[in-house]
Amino acid sequence: MEKGDFSMRKNVLIISSSPRKGGNSETLAASFAKGAQDAGNHVETVWLREKQIGFCKGCLACLKAGHCVIKDDCAGVCHPDLLLQRQRPV
Repeated sequence: MEKGDFSMRKNVLIISSSPRKGGNSETLAASFAKGAQDAGNHVETVWLREKQIGFCKGCLACLKAGHCVIKDDCAGVCHPDLLLQRQRPV
């Protein structure tokens, strides 16, 4: 694929769980993102250290509601419908 030819363009989602800003994992993720962008892909990076994500409380309310009832940033990061939405062409 030549640069500028977006017929094979992909959406790339990078989810970084490293708690350390500027650490090895962040450096590796940034390098991967740059390479993916240079190849003509759309790249989105989510840094979990910037999110408030609670632990499962084992309440099983999700079985009744069909989704987790804990109000945190997880729904904006890992909800299946949002991941599918991210897969749609840009």
